[in-house]
Amino acid sequence: MSIFNLTKYPPSLSFLLVTLGGMFFCLVAFERHFSSDEKAGGRLARVGYGLSVFGSVPMFFYILHLYVLLLLYSLAKLTFGANHGELFGVNSMGWIGLIAGVLIIVLYYPVKQFSQYKKHNTQAWIKYL
Repeated sequence: MSIFNLTKYPPSLSFLLVTLGGMFFCLVAFERHFSSDEKAGGRLARVGYGLSVFGSVPMFFYILHLYVLLLLYSLAKLTFGANHGELFGVNSMGWIGLIAGVLIIVLYYPVKQFSQYKKHNTQAWIKYL
C-alpha cells in the first residue's frame, strides 16, 4: 500500500510516476486521436484544433479569464448580493464546472483572434503572451 502514499512536497517517486505517466499516456492519446491533420477528420480533429488554439496562447487565455471572472464576480455580487458572509459564492462543484465550460466557450473566439494576430506579428514581446 505504500505505492499509494503520494506526497507532492517533496515529490515522491510514486507521485512523479503517476503524474508523468499520466501525462505521457495523455500525450499518446492526443497525438493519435486528436490530431488536427486532414486525414484524421471528424469531431476529434476539431477538438484537437480547439486545444491547439488554446495551447498557442496560454498566457493570454490565463490573463483574460482572470479579468472576465473578476467582472462576472463583481456583476453577480451587485446583482444578487453577498451570500457567503461578505462574499458571493456558489455551493457546488457542478456550478464551478458549468462556469468553466461556459467561460471556455465564450473565450474561444477572442483567443483564436489573438492566436492569429500572434502568428502574423513580428514584435518580440507578443511572443510572451
